[in-house]
Amino acid sequence: MTNHLNMNTLRQIIINQIREQKTNHIPFDQFINLALYHPELGYYNKNKKKIGKNGDFYTAPFLTDLFAEVVFDYCSSDLKKRIRLDFCEIGAGTGKFLNGWFTYAEKKYKDQLNKICYYAIESSRYHQELLKEYPFQVKVLDGLQLLHPIEGVIFANEWLDALPVKVITTYKGDLCEVVVGERDGVFYQTLETITDVKVLSFIKKYQLEPKEGHKMEVPIILDSIFPILSQKLESGKLILIDYMYPLNEWKLPELKEGSLRGYKNHQLMKNVLETPGDMDITYHLPLELITSIAIENGFSLIESVRQDEFFINNGILEKLKSHSISDPFHPVVKRNRAIQSLISPSGMSPYFHVLIFEK
Repeated sequence: MTNHLNMNTLRQIIINQIREQKTNHIPFDQFINLALYHPELGYYNKNKKKIGKNGDFYTAPFLTDLFAEVVFDYCSSDLKKRIRLDFCEIGAGTGKFLNGWFTYAEKKYKDQLNKICYYAIESSRYHQELLKEYPFQVKVLDGLQLLHPIEGVIFANEWLDALPVKVITTYKGDLCEVVVGERDGVFYQTLETITDVKVLSFIKKYQLEPKEGHKMEVPIILDSIFPILSQKLESGKLILIDYMYPLNEWKLPELKEGSLRGYKNHQLMKNVLETPGDMDITYHLPLELITSIAIENGFSLIESVRQDEFFINNGILEKLKSHSISDPFHPVVKRNRAIQSLISPSGMSPYFHVLIFEK
């Protein structure tokens, strides 16, 4: 049966769910959940490359192992203090970060690797098989719920921005939810006044009311995610790296339509409804929202910086090597170039924020 499933049937599954509703609409988070996480047809669960030249987007760990090296260096102080260190990566994907992390650890801390237990959380069967091909001692788990309580580090890069999210706006003074409808097989956006007390309470509690006519992504799912993170991390650090904006930036004209977008074949897709299951969908998260919910769940904020600042603060410039090599493809030259790209104002890093919590 699975072999006959394709993108068109995912479209039909979504259409059926819309038509089953009395309103003939479904919330955006329901649409995204199906588009990204349907067990067979969702984007992340499909047997195809998603990251890299032949995929749809790049991530910093995919571009260079230096990303993993800096994270390892940051965690090395905990490694020295603890008898044992658990390291859990959420959304391990293809294993590019994992490979860089272990390759560096084997060079620098080989005699201490027996103190480390590495957990890779990954729900995609396709990616799980890729993770198992690496020659490292890694425990691959389907979901965060299966992780036993640990002491050490929980790390997630570009995980939160892939979770299902609601989209809200203010229309004629009323808080409204952007919902997804369907007409003749084509998906479209429309508005419904928000009446759900839980949603309204969440918006007001964290001061997420958008300006009149402005859209804003509201990840209500964080309310259920952070209690699990708190339960799973008995003591140690929670490191979250993602697209984030401070709340005041959501009022800027350039964010009037919100930040929700898709990526397909390395092209920005403004209409995320167009090809469900065939593109990545992402968005920016409100910085203060993540911080507030984390603190409510027993975490203490110890660092909040842009990704390029995090790299500089944690010694990436010390990894530069002076040379007189003219070959642009020489490993030393390529490594220096990768360092420059990670801290360049025109690179990826300024778009990402690093939040580090302790418990």
